[in-house]
Amino acid sequence: MKLVAVLAAAGGVLAAPLVTASPAAAGPCNSVDCVPYVDRNIDPSESCVPMGDRYLFGLDASGNNYLCNVQGSWVSQPALVGVRTNGAPCDGNTGVAQTPDGLVLTCKAGAWKPDFTAFYYS
Repeated sequence: MKLVAVLAAAGGVLAAPLVTASPAAAGPCNSVDCVPYVDRNIDPSESCVPMGDRYLFGLDASGNNYLCNVQGSWVSQPALVGVRTNGAPCDGNTGVAQTPDGLVLTCKAGAWKPDFTAFYYS
């Protein structure tokens, strides 16, 4: 019985650092500068290679935003405004955003929603 109590206490002591060692939450990303995996200094006249349907944005040397579509072409997009979560409220924003896991979002009916239009149909 004492052995069980010792093992339970040791397990609790060993598990405690694992619970408290989680990474701190990142702050909000409200500009293109903090959006992960954006290709910089692209040439929109050149082809691109989409990596599935995620992390598709690229910026030219002037800071104009583009999306790499399924055909391997850069397509002009509205300004990239930062990272947002699917379903988060928006107020008619005319820009585009990226989810933390790389999906393209647009503001529709007051919320950020996934939008594959430019990826598949442009």
